[in-house]
Amino acid sequence: MESRGISYEPVEYRHFPYIWAAAKRGVFDIGEATADEFKGELSQLLADLMEKGGEGYIGIAKKGDREIPVCLCLIEYQQSRAYPNVWWFPEATARNKIELSVKFLIELKADFLVLIPVQEREVAHFFHLCKYGLIRKVGTIREYFPDGKAVLFQSV
Repeated sequence: MESRGISYEPVEYRHFPYIWAAAKRGVFDIGEATADEFKGELSQLLADLMEKGGEGYIGIAKKGDREIPVCLCLIEYQQSRAYPNVWWFPEATARNKIELSVKFLIELKADFLVLIPVQEREVAHFFHLCKYGLIRKVGTIREYFPDGKAVLFQSV
């Protein structure tokens, strides 16, 4: 699924080194985990997600003449709803983030009601997506995250 230099593909074991590199740079909270421990935990997380019918994807962007991974997206499905979670790698540009977000949302909302709880510090990106008519803010949820409330967006 390619468009304007961005694409995504299902997470495979060959992607783990890129995810580990992102983890070492603070994308995920891994504590003192070693590469093997992290890969084991990630494998288990993906297995659990897929057992429940969810999916995992790696977002890819073109940089010059090569393609680089720019995010990990895990999607959990419940009934007719999709709950995507995206972790952006440091290589992701603002344009990569918008283009991949738009691509994910267009494809997800064709079949599901997409619900996205967002930490307050991340709402600017989602308000920008609202301008494209893909999502809208529908409220807040108190004490959703350990460090505060969530702003809830849904597909339109």
